Amino acid sequence: ARALAAGLRRGPGVAALRGRFVACIGPVTAAEARRVGILVAAVAHEPSAAGLLAAVAAAQHMA
Repeated sequence: ARALAAGLRRGPGVAALRGRFVACIGPVTAAEARRVGILVAAVAHEPSAAGLLAAVAAAQHMA
C-alpha cells in the first residue's frame, strides 16, 4: 500500500483523486488513501473484485 501511495504521489494520480470517493481493497490501502487526501467510500475486506463490488454495494445502501 505504501508503494502504491508513493507511486501516486509521484504522478498526477493523487491530484486527480483528491476530493473524490474511491473504494479500496483492505484497511491498509484505505488508510494510505486517506493519508494522501483521498476520500474512501468503501473498504473491501475480501481481496477480490467480488469483495470490492460487495463493499461498494453495501456503501451505496448505507448512503
